[in-house]
Amino acid sequence: MKIPVLIVFGIVIILNIFLFSAFLKKSKKRAENEIGFPVSIAALIFFLFSLILIMLGFEAASSAVWSVYGGISAAALFAVVSIVFFVSAINSGVTYDDIRFVHTDFFGRKHEYLYSDVTGFNNKDDEYVIRCGQKSVSFFSNSSAAKDFYEKVKRKFDEYEEKTVPAPANDIFRGNLKNPGQNIFALILTFVIGMAALVMPFFLPSILAAPDESELLQKELTFYRFEEHSGRYGGKYLYLYSENEEYAYKTKSYAFISDVRRLADNCRGETVFTVLYKPDIFALNANIICGISDESGFVYYSPEDLSREEDIEELTVISIGLGMVTMLFCCFVLYAGRNPEKIKGVLLSLLFGKDGVNLK
Repeated sequence: MKIPVLIVFGIVIILNIFLFSAFLKKSKKRAENEIGFPVSIAALIFFLFSLILIMLGFEAASSAVWSVYGGISAAALFAVVSIVFFVSAINSGVTYDDIRFVHTDFFGRKHEYLYSDVTGFNNKDDEYVIRCGQKSVSFFSNSSAAKDFYEKVKRKFDEYEEKTVPAPANDIFRGNLKNPGQNIFALILTFVIGMAALVMPFFLPSILAAPDESELLQKELTFYRFEEHSGRYGGKYLYLYSENEEYAYKTKSYAFISDVRRLADNCRGETVFTVLYKPDIFALNANIICGISDESGFVYYSPEDLSREEDIEELTVISIGLGMVTMLFCCFVLYAGRNPEKIKGVLLSLLFGKDGVNLK
């Protein structure tokens, strides 16, 4: 499982770099009468968050709570989300002239509208929404180009008599929200998080299992000194140093070591230790000790001691519970958005913001 996970993450990272380069080229070629959707910022945020998840995964690997490959798996999920945003930033946009405007969607499909097709507007501070019959065109309002286009559409609209504004066909909230695009995105993102929580139990056995001894390296070493370190997120561990070794050897947290004082006292260049280890590919200056014993046969901890399989049942319940609560929340938000008249005002404000609902 580890190699495929690394391959998948490598592929999505390469795609992110390629798509970001394509977005920069597309941005330079935009004409004055063309506006893009600045979701590239969100793409960068998700991409950076994926890198942070990797860092957290490697850091937590010292306490065996989070496998390095579990961290990479989670990071790959967010990197895939950033790919979606980059594709949207490249493909989506609006071009216009004095007669018509053309909206290009996520898949690159073009939808052409005359200004006479506009039937109304449904805007919020950070988003313009132009309704054209049963369809709508929404875009962020944080650029001068977007504002110029919107003002042009407003002027053209004023030239025609006022029409009935039906809810767009793709608005799952039935036109009841002033900012449907943003709320739909938030609902989808929450749904994805809930699905991830429901799927996580399938990965827990591999994440919490003991290290595979066939993949570990073994050496007999003497250590002449040690250093105590504190983890960034709690817990303490030791760095052990051997004279003939380029890198230090990093223990797991104290919670796994049967006798920390004895281990430290024996780091005086006299006791021979048998060490099972693997390289720390994040720190690049230490090897991770997955099992250690001394010449008397005393075992400080073994690879089996690093297993957290006994926690699988508890974490499975927590993960499924979180997923179910998230799904129920999504269902409630959808119901509230489609039937705002049945929900109290304070709760609506919490869900959709103050004055975010078109109450009839």
